[in-house]
Amino acid sequence: MNLRRIGIALVASIGMAQARMENLSTPKFDVTSVRLNRAPDLGKGLLQVLPGCRFVATNIPLMQVIAFAWDLPLHSQRLALASGVRMPEDIYDIEAVAEKDACPAAMTTEARVIKMRLMVQALLQDRFQLRIRRELKEQPVYALVVGKRGPRLEKSRFQEQGCGETDPKRLVSNPACHFLDGDQDRGLHGASVTIAQVVEYAQDFTDRPIFDKTALTGFYNIQTEAWAPMKPSLDGGPQPGDAPENNSDRPTLFEVFEKLGLHLEPQKAAIDTFFIDHVERPSEN
Repeated sequence: MNLRRIGIALVASIGMAQARMENLSTPKFDVTSVRLNRAPDLGKGLLQVLPGCRFVATNIPLMQVIAFAWDLPLHSQRLALASGVRMPEDIYDIEAVAEKDACPAAMTTEARVIKMRLMVQALLQDRFQLRIRRELKEQPVYALVVGKRGPRLEKSRFQEQGCGETDPKRLVSNPACHFLDGDQDRGLHGASVTIAQVVEYAQDFTDRPIFDKTALTGFYNIQTEAWAPMKPSLDGGPQPGDAPENNSDRPTLFEVFEKLGLHLEPQKAAIDTFFIDHVERPSEN
């Protein structure tokens, strides 16, 4: 089950997103509900950022909510527990709503997501007593850059201002902006997504963080093939599709990006790493 199917916009790079988030005042939700899910089913996990500054997480581990709030991939090497800290292993249902007009209808998807990440940070700090420390560390990374022959990307039929509107010829709604689906076993599929979103999504399946250095800001129709795994699963066992007979004919992620006219370049960079210094089980309401 892919828990990253949340259909949201991401800014051009992780570093820019973090800087812009910190420059904003910290908004908070008006009403919050945090409940222990007593019959968890991660196959039905869903994390949603909804209009009106409404946040809903159903069947979601706490670590995934933290990763969303700090704009990190679910299995990021940049998020870790400090020595002696134990993460609650419970699964939660969280719902939070901001006060009226906190996210006006004219607000862009990008601005709404940035604001709601800050709201979720405040919720976690208040309800879970979460304390996170940030350190700058040099780590191996990948930089996604435009290839020597230029990008080979199909421009999306659906730009942000048209997403969600009805197509009079087909009498159906256009695909939602920023909705990206798939994984290493199915490829990536999105009718109107940015390269920044592709980078954020793909690094759930890479062995090091990826930074978008393409400077591409348009909306594209991204349809890729599956690729061979780059890292073992968290428990050390094989990931789906890891058997040699299943992967012998698969391209690498490097080759998948090359077909888009993009190049995944190994580098080293000083990047923010987040350590969870304290977290508690919340009181329910």
